[in-house]
Amino acid sequence: MVDITERKRAEEKLRLQSSALESAANAVVITDREGIITWVNPAFTRLTGYSPEEAIGHSPRLLKSGKQSLERYEELWKTILSGQVWSGEIVNRRKDGSLYTEEQTITPVRNDRGQITHFIAIKQDISDQKAYQERIERDLKRIKALQEIDRAITSTLELKPVLQILLEKIDLFLPYSAAGVMLWNKEQRSLDPVACRNIDENEWKKRFSRGSTLALTVLETKAPVVVRNLQTDPRTRDPRFFRQQGIVSYLGIPLVAKEVAIGVLAFYTRAEHEFTQDETEFLSALSNQAAIAIHNAQLYDETTKLSSDLSRSNSVKDEFLSVMSHELRTPLNVVMGYTAMMKDGMLGDVNSKQDEALGKILGRANDQLALINNILYATFIEATKMPVDRQVVILADLFSDLESAYFASAISRDLTLSWDCPPGLPILETDRAKLKQILQNLIDNAIKFTGKGKITLSARHDPETETVRLRVADTGEGIPADMITAIFEKFRQVDSSETRPYGGVGMGLYIVKKFTEMLGGKIEVESEVGKGSTFTVRLPLHP
Repeated sequence: MVDITERKRAEEKLRLQSSALESAANAVVITDREGIITWVNPAFTRLTGYSPEEAIGHSPRLLKSGKQSLERYEELWKTILSGQVWSGEIVNRRKDGSLYTEEQTITPVRNDRGQITHFIAIKQDISDQKAYQERIERDLKRIKALQEIDRAITSTLELKPVLQILLEKIDLFLPYSAAGVMLWNKEQRSLDPVACRNIDENEWKKRFSRGSTLALTVLETKAPVVVRNLQTDPRTRDPRFFRQQGIVSYLGIPLVAKEVAIGVLAFYTRAEHEFTQDETEFLSALSNQAAIAIHNAQLYDETTKLSSDLSRSNSVKDEFLSVMSHELRTPLNVVMGYTAMMKDGMLGDVNSKQDEALGKILGRANDQLALINNILYATFIEATKMPVDRQVVILADLFSDLESAYFASAISRDLTLSWDCPPGLPILETDRAKLKQILQNLIDNAIKFTGKGKITLSARHDPETETVRLRVADTGEGIPADMITAIFEKFRQVDSSETRPYGGVGMGLYIVKKFTEMLGGKIEVESEVGKGSTFTVRLPLHP
């Protein structure tokens, strides 16, 4: 009777153990001493795609991916045959051919005499964790590369050193065989090859002295162009050159500064390479930094050429421009880049409070960048005659852009922004970038001096005068009557005391007036202290 009871207990224990192994979430594999599979649980089938019938009687080598060295397997067998437990990561191949990374523990099983008879392996798929870890490491490397490149290219304002440093850093930090820069020549209206690395520079400049079909497409569309094989693609202007240089794949990224395409940054590889969307987005971010540095260098070169005709005050402004670009923009670009990456989750998940805080940081950084840009605009206005780039402007589209840009700022400040742009307004022929800057400065000014109130941006057509009236009205503090004419002067503010509650140096409205005059328009202001201000810009439909 006792033997029967003990036997039943033993059988129940075996059933429990078997059920536990069957139900385990992790894959379980049992092999004999020679490594032949004798049992697998359902989780093994879910992980590998092999049924018990397909796996039992075979070696675990049916999962072998070829990604591990022979020494890795020798170390594994040496460990378990000595009676020790082995733990580690292995890349295996599923039945469908896909690879996965598993974390497994292999334990020797002994009989009553202490002899190893079987091995039991517990496996867990950690592919997602590995991929996430690799993404984090890749993003950190990219951030470091962006930071290093930004610091390097903003260390000078001379164009040639900027281009040399840019290409040197790309070669150092990024896994591409070669790179080149083409810049738009406004006088010749051509795309000129100006600098390259790891390519025969003389031959490259000679072959593409008037640009290339691919680069011109990038410039005109302001969009990246990917070519998997330059040597066979029909769009390639000179495939023989690329065969001679051993270059295969190409990615062209537009260099865009202040909404204007100023050139193309090209990346080349000597092996066929599929540029991914993620890779293209990262290189576009790099190109944006490069475009700012190149544009600043071009402005600096133009300013330098005029220096002999400038007065002592203009010489001081040139020095100020250099200091602003080098000492202020560099750390600000790094701060904004890091903050944007954190807010987008590239450095890990963020909660709602952190997202809100990061948004405020970006907002303040954008305010500072706007301040710097206004000072740069003012300096350039006085240093030389700024060109007016007239083009077709659809006010509804411009209003939509502004609404998107100020949506978050209005919410964070508890402001109501109204956009009144009725359908059917005529098309303007004017400089879109300058008009946008005029409205941005007026909106920024209204936001600064309006607490919890309302700001309205409206547009109307006056058919009698063939003009468009653009109006920014706020319910803010208002302007004293004796200060209305002074607010459009450079460095003038209603309150210039050191204890004033608002930032700024008094450049925004000065830029508004100058740009309005450049576009052939006029600006008016009506204001009442305690009730608010209304700024009206009148522009001709055609020059």
